[in-house]
Amino acid sequence: MDETIRRYTTPAIALHWLLALLMLVLVVLGWFMIGIARGTPARGFYFNLHKSLGMVGGVAVILQLWWRARRHPPVLPATLPKWQITASGVGHHLLYLCMVLLVLSGYVEANFTKYGVRFFGLHLPPWGWEDRQISAFLTAAHHYISYVFTILVVGHIAAASYHVVVGKERIVARMLPTWFES
Repeated sequence: MDETIRRYTTPAIALHWLLALLMLVLVVLGWFMIGIARGTPARGFYFNLHKSLGMVGGVAVILQLWWRARRHPPVLPATLPKWQITASGVGHHLLYLCMVLLVLSGYVEANFTKYGVRFFGLHLPPWGWEDRQISAFLTAAHHYISYVFTILVVGHIAAASYHVVVGKERIVARMLPTWFES
């Protein structure tokens, strides 16, 4: 196998890992905070932190999509089976779709409550009206999309691990900083 690999650009690698870290924190924080009793100060703190980080994540998603639209990713090796190339494309598109839907559902839901969004302490009043049905629907959508997203991330990590361990391919090295390979 040809040992030369076409790498992602440094900005693409940085955005990938920033987004991965942000999404991991958001999912873990989201699942943690829903277990906190209503009416406690801790619940408000964690919800506001989640909303703030979610807005930062939204900007990172937009940047990632913008970057990806302008620069195509390196081509996968021709030695890979067609179904793996197809699965990779579908998986990446579904991950992006979930990220967009998570950001939108969370942000819009917050605007149909009396709370609105506190962005790191700065209160952004809701632009919607208080509507428990809309809020409940969007909260449920946000919650279930987070499960789909998590399943896709686990699949993404499993596929990357497969290529390293079983396939002995260097595909994953395309998305790692160069210092990581040393």
